[in-house]
Amino acid sequence: MNRGTAFASIMVFVALTACRTVPNAEQIAVVDSLITSMEAANLTLNELDLDRYYRASMILQKDSSRFKQRFSDTLDRASAMTLAGHYVHLQQAEHMALDHQQVYSATAEATNRLKDLRNDLFSGALDESNSTNAISLERLKAEQLSEMVHQVITNYRTMQTVLANQAAVDSVLSGHEDKLLQR
Repeated sequence: MNRGTAFASIMVFVALTACRTVPNAEQIAVVDSLITSMEAANLTLNELDLDRYYRASMILQKDSSRFKQRFSDTLDRASAMTLAGHYVHLQQAEHMALDHQQVYSATAEATNRLKDLRNDLFSGALDESNSTNAISLERLKAEQLSEMVHQVITNYRTMQTVLANQAAVDSVLSGHEDKLLQR
């Protein structure tokens, strides 16, 4: 390479890097924080066992006729409330599983979007106004996703309780209410 070409290459490199905007450290910190929270949400959702929902759906399929038969019988209030609540939760299990999977996918997508935004901030691809708008939008989406994650966790805990109470419900379904239901 001759000196003229080398000099021109160096000048182009210097001009390109000189025109590059310096990333706003505060914006980078906000995006990094959002990335961390979305990754944590994704890890949490990944740890929750989807099989609980499917076991509940299988219980509903297996015991649906028993529930309907007991609902047609005369039940004391406590037994009726227990069966009705349990039945409703079992009916919701499949929907809860789908919500769980959708929120898991949404947190993974949000993490990728945020990483792309971070790269755009570092490369100077966005001006100040666009970067501020993008961060505000991502912050809003992250808040919504956080609420959805909390709802999935609540649903998961509900399903844990439903499965834990299955023996007592089986007792009511068979017509032998035991002391577990009278607490």
